[in-house]
Amino acid sequence: MSRSSIAERDKNHCNTIQENTVILELVRSKCMPILLYGLESCQVSNADLLSLDFTFNRLFIKLFKTKSIDVVEACQSFTGSEVYIVVY
Repeated sequence: MSRSSIAERDKNHCNTIQENTVILELVRSKCMPILLYGLESCQVSNADLLSLDFTFNRLFIKLFKTKSIDVVEACQSFTGSEVYIVVY
């Protein structure tokens, strides 16, 4: 592998990390408040809570290009993006 291809790969990796950081911050600041607005005042079923959990996990699956829920949970933990869905 040539130096230029290694440098290009590293540059693309850094861009991906920066893009993921921006996307996560946008989700935290814009999407989560909208998704969770009024949730406390409504009667929410277990299916509704699991649907929210599924949506949040799907974001990480697509963002980090993985299919493993263990990787998703690790990424959520490392980025401080854990959302605890409490099922009553």
